[in-house]
Amino acid sequence: MKIIHWLVSFNKPTPEIIKNSNLASIRMRLSTILNQENYAVTFGDEILNNPDCIVIGKLIKDVNNSRENLWLHQIIEKKKNGSKIILDYTDNHLGFNSPLSSFYKKTLFYSDAVTTSSNYLANELKKIVEVPIEVIPDALEIKPIKPSLKKNNETNILWFGHSSNIKFLLQFIENWNCTKNKFKLHILTNKMLDISKFYLPSNLTLEVRTWSIDEMIHTAKICDLAIIPSDPNDPQKAGVSSNRLITALALGLPTAADIISSYKEFNEFFIDIRSKQFLNLLNNPDYFHSQVFKAQKEIVPLFFQDIICQKWIDFFSKLKSFNQ
Repeated sequence: MKIIHWLVSFNKPTPEIIKNSNLASIRMRLSTILNQENYAVTFGDEILNNPDCIVIGKLIKDVNNSRENLWLHQIIEKKKNGSKIILDYTDNHLGFNSPLSSFYKKTLFYSDAVTTSSNYLANELKKIVEVPIEVIPDALEIKPIKPSLKKNNETNILWFGHSSNIKFLLQFIENWNCTKNKFKLHILTNKMLDISKFYLPSNLTLEVRTWSIDEMIHTAKICDLAIIPSDPNDPQKAGVSSNRLITALALGLPTAADIISSYKEFNEFFIDIRSKQFLNLLNNPDYFHSQVFKAQKEIVPLFFQDIICQKWIDFFSKLKSFNQ
């Protein structure tokens, strides 16, 4: 059986650690292929023996760049021994001056192919590399939940995401200019926040909890809509995948979001958060359930675990023909 090793920024992680990681680029990608039967999959900082393929996952920098040096040393040595090297490029570190830009430039030199989580990232890479590039979306982690009618006078809004996205939420709240109705914003993220940093209008309250899949599902069931503010002009976020949008729709929530690149093809299923329609969504979220039902029928199933897993299997099966 062919062996795939996925480099992740953990020392001897367990499958449970991978499945509960707060980094979507680990949780929604590596965990998708752990239970398939076509390939044996190992993962962690250290590569044992000589796997047929090595996937370079998300690097988390540590003191003295020891992890970066360890990964690069192993990549070079294993490539000499015949391993195919695949860079899983999920953040646009080559599109701006990032602490990881140098690492990605070096790993691209040794890569036989690249996988990305969005068409935007693939198009950016095509400008600088000639190796095959495959777009494999992040997998959906939940089963779809049907929309439910608004339950009370207060409108409950869900925001979920990594703490690196909090700045966009802060900026959005600072410009909050919505109706006089009462709103509660439920924030789910990977670390607790200092609410005193938030400027809050009198009709908006916050509730902050630690993100988990179970907590996200539980909170979604008491919410009326979801918001995903961002900045389409921010090069650090320009290449993000569609996973937050698809997840919000799978949770059964009418969703308002900024129109970033990976969301554009799904624009009929959500509201532009900067448009006048956003006020209509706030005032009457039930009216927009038709968008959610249509999304759950037409696009959400495209991101089911088995569908995305098969994309990975098909990709790995093609590796033997690369560079021939």
